[in-house]
Amino acid sequence: MDDPTPAGTQQNRRVHQRRRTLLGGKIVVNHLSTIDCRVRDLSDHGAQLLLATTVGVPERFELRLDRDNRYISARTVWRKADRIGVVFETPVDGHTTDGRPTDGPPAAA
Repeated sequence: MDDPTPAGTQQNRRVHQRRRTLLGGKIVVNHLSTIDCRVRDLSDHGAQLLLATTVGVPERFELRLDRDNRYISARTVWRKADRIGVVFETPVDGHTTDGRPTDGPPAAA
């Protein structure tokens, strides 16, 4: 799952423009453990996350944004040693695809 677009060598293939940010966040794994991250770029459809390491980050997880305690289902689309690119699997409109608000913790499995 390496980034197929090395920085500065190919065109940016994103469909939606991302805004530069430095928001705090957490990757929520299996509804139990968390991994701290920084949201570097953000759009309504995806983000770039900065981490100490990407080891242990699963392909799918919930991203919790610290600024508003919002939960968003995300899927990893590329990864490097200290960052990942994700696409959001739930709309960033306040609700997940199963209808629960994104401002609460993920439902237990």
